[in-house]
Amino acid sequence: MTRALMLSAIWSASLAAGCGGGKSKPGSTTKPSNVAWKDMTKTQKKEYMEHVVLPTMAPMFKKFDPEKYAQMNCETCHGDSAIDGSFEMPNPKIFVLPKAEAGWAKLAQDKPKWLEFMGKQVKPQMAKLLSLSEFDPKTNPTGFGCAACHTMADSPEQTPPTERDPDQPPPGAVGLR
Repeated sequence: MTRALMLSAIWSASLAAGCGGGKSKPGSTTKPSNVAWKDMTKTQKKEYMEHVVLPTMAPMFKKFDPEKYAQMNCETCHGDSAIDGSFEMPNPKIFVLPKAEAGWAKLAQDKPKWLEFMGKQVKPQMAKLLSLSEFDPKTNPTGFGCAACHTMADSPEQTPPTERDPDQPPPGAVGLR
């Protein structure tokens, strides 16, 4: 797996099942009044995440791991910032990604299905939902990618103690609020 694909693969899954938006119908795939994500108010973003993003992304995660993602809510991706209402991203409590290429190679070896899921399903769908172009280290280094949701560390020693393994239940997986 190339570094570009690996970087793309991990996306930032946090927003993937977040909370925020506009006056969209549940399950709708359009933004309120076609307002760009960056131009939405906090209320519009919250409603859009709740009525569009979460209903779109939760089934994808549940299909990937029905037990782990049986219940998804804002905290699944946003962690403590969903509780305090700031919805800040990236979330340091979800799986911390490596900055170094060797770390990506190990991740590809240790968690290939997770990496493929994040890169081929989660990242592209979230980019689409937010009307953002996808990250590509060669052609679009500022696009929507892993670092939108995941923090990154140079080495395991620098990984925050709040790191959560992708094989463990996400925080807040206790039902929708």
